[in-house]
Amino acid sequence: MNIAHAIFGFWFTYVVGVWICWGLYGSRFGRATGALQGNNWMAAIGVGISYLLVAWLLVRYVALPILKQKGIDDGDFTPKGNRIGRIAGLFVASGAVTLSYALKYCPSGHGQVMPLVFCGVPLVSILYALITKPPTKESWPVKYKALFAIGFVLLLVFGWHMIGLKEIAATGHHGSAAPNQAWKIATAWTVLSWGLYVALIHSGSVAMKGQNKLCKSLRALTHVGEGYFLVAVVALGIYVLFLSGAPVSEQFSVDGCVKALIAGLFGVGGNLCIILAINRLGPTGPLTVPPLVFSGTPAVNTLVFLMPIFSANNWSAPEGFPLGQLITTILIGACGVVLVTRFKPNPPAPAAAAATPAAVPATESH
Repeated sequence: MNIAHAIFGFWFTYVVGVWICWGLYGSRFGRATGALQGNNWMAAIGVGISYLLVAWLLVRYVALPILKQKGIDDGDFTPKGNRIGRIAGLFVASGAVTLSYALKYCPSGHGQVMPLVFCGVPLVSILYALITKPPTKESWPVKYKALFAIGFVLLLVFGWHMIGLKEIAATGHHGSAAPNQAWKIATAWTVLSWGLYVALIHSGSVAMKGQNKLCKSLRALTHVGEGYFLVAVVALGIYVLFLSGAPVSEQFSVDGCVKALIAGLFGVGGNLCIILAINRLGPTGPLTVPPLVFSGTPAVNTLVFLMPIFSANNWSAPEGFPLGQLITTILIGACGVVLVTRFKPNPPAPAAAAATPAAVPATESH
């Protein structure tokens, strides 16, 4: 029990959880899209249904009541937490949909869109956190800021190169539809909305009533489920059924829907882990977690993609693959992780307790 508490009470554990969940999400979503005859909109609807079932219905009406019955959950929803959480949920869901659009219509597909997203999101998140709640000079000395910035840049380089290595191994990947310039706007919205989501979902969970961080995180997660339902199920469903003009019946398949639901489960797991990671870390979470998450996620996705390629080649690098570049990139990422985690801002010192007045000695009664 003590070992489990030490592991799951440590914020970096949940960062690794995001890497795994969101790193696998991309491949699962791709399989779902393939099983649905390339209709990524239908795959996104399946993901939205998964969020509705797990992040909203299961969490709100099963998990939270059980935790409250067992005395673990001592809190509740609050108007402020609900308001911020719903805004955050709409942001992250709309960003997921516009990302699907960008991947479909960008001329270079994954290789051009994903580096922009995974480099831009933490930059937006960090700038927003620094503007809204800047750390004090005492909690973040100039030397620490400089080393943190170096680590942040290394993580950007790491994520960018890992995606590039995946493109090399895939011998190029391009959008599946005729390219248009709207993919740039879609990518920009994904970067902005996901960057703001990280800070907002933390604020929403903190505003919830209660002391248990898991329960507060679960309450915030329900609003992510609401956001995915409204954007990825209702709005996108109306478009697919009535406006797209595509023959949905010819592209639908049970196998594709199941794979989309599985992809959604990985997405839900990643969202819960990122909320928990930020909550465990505290006020410095919106600064520290995003660069770690959005560099490690494409790395896991790339490694998952490379494993069957290396396996088919007797666990050797395929001809023309820059193995040395892969090793160098991993070392760069490791250095970035060390610098960002070591030189992040210190949590604010607790307010000093008010000094109690000295007791006045009782006078003798005569």
